[in-house]
Order: sequence, then C-alpha cells, then structure tokens
Amino acid sequence: MPQTIYEGTLGATEIVHKITPPNLDIDAYFPVENPENFWNMRSTRIRRNGEVLTDNFEWKIHGKIVSNGKPAWLLGDNNPMLLVISKDEDGIQHHADLQPKGRSESFSPPWTSLSNNAEFGQRKACPYILSESDGGQIPAYLNSQMTGYETISLPAGIFQNCVRVDTYYQRATGTIYNSVVHFAPGVGLVRYKFRQIDPSINSVVVVGTLELEHAMVNDVIYGTK
Repeated sequence: MPQTIYEGTLGATEIVHKITPPNLDIDAYFPVENPENFWNMRSTRIRRNGEVLTDNFEWKIHGKIVSNGKPAWLLGDNNPMLLVISKDEDGIQHHADLQPKGRSESFSPPWTSLSNNAEFGQRKACPYILSESDGGQIPAYLNSQMTGYETISLPAGIFQNCVRVDTYYQRATGTIYNSVVHFAPGVGLVRYKFRQIDPSINSVVVVGTLELEHAMVNDVIYGTK
C-alpha cells in the first residue's frame, strides 16, 4: 500500500526550495493549542557497542507553565521526558527537558528552533548555560540554522515542505551533539535525528532517531496504528 503524501501550504517542493519567505507560519509548524492532539513517535537508539534500543512514545500536551517569563507548553509522554516549549512572535523556543524522578535540565537563553526573525541558511551562534536540577551549571555552545524545506518519508507518510533545522551543540564537559530536526506544516515535529560524540575517545557514542508513526492533529489523522 503506497504511503500517503501530505501536501504543505507553500507549493511544490521544487519551488519552495528556491525561496525564503518573509516569515514562517509558526502556528502551522507548532500546532499545540488543541489538548486532543497527539503524536505517536518511534524511538531508535544505536549505542557504540552495537546495542539497539527501541521504544514508542505517545506525545501530547500535559499543560502549560511559565518559563523565562513566557507561557510554555509541556510536550511529551510524561515518562521519560517532557519538553518545555514556547511559541510567540519570536518563534518556537525550547526551554527545558524535564526528566524522570524530578530531574530536569533548563537552557538559558532558550534554544530557538524556528524563528520569524531569521532567514534560511543564516547561522545563529549562542553561548548559554545548561542548569541542572541538582544545582549544577554547565557552560555550553549552540550553533544552529534553518536549512531549508525538504520532503521526508516516515512511517506516518510522506511529508512535504518540512522545515529542516540543523544544530551543533557542545557542552564544556566535552560532549558534542549534532541534530537534524524536521517540522511539517499542520503537524509539528515529525522527525528528530541526533549523534552524541565523545571527543575524549574520538567516537560516536550513540545515534538516535525519533520518527512520527501516527498522529491526530486538529482532527486530522496521519499514519495508521
């Protein structure tokens, strides 16, 4: 059975790759206001020793809090992780990860994933502080950019006009992360791929992927269970 193709609102892929819009429809790329929305994500992690770990998460909105003075959503499966994410005229900002047993990590300033104030290909370099719930603070460095539009094939279907965000992130402890994230119009976050590198052994420690398998967003069904 062929996969369903979900058309974006910006036209054919070969056209949107050639333009930089004056702004992004942040509401379309981060549709979180409806508490009935959910996103079933398949997680795969491959460790350095070859061990493969897989899991399935049902992400939904678990409420709102105030973070860095901004109203923010708690997005995730509540176990093992919630993401604290805000959305306003500046774009989509990732404030924190809340992890099991009360442990959390917060970012100051928050990471900006999609921005109304940046063009595609414009790199943003930002030093910031990673604060852990035990009181520890780790200096870190982030370099990211909205790379462009792409069409990607996932278990939930084929999604066109996805905004791709590439990020390089390094902690003062030495750990390096590279990630590629895709947001689909009308759906939200549909794929997250990352590599964790340990420079002390010059090796990739783990490679991970989150991919959308099934979702309901604003009463539209994507994929099948």
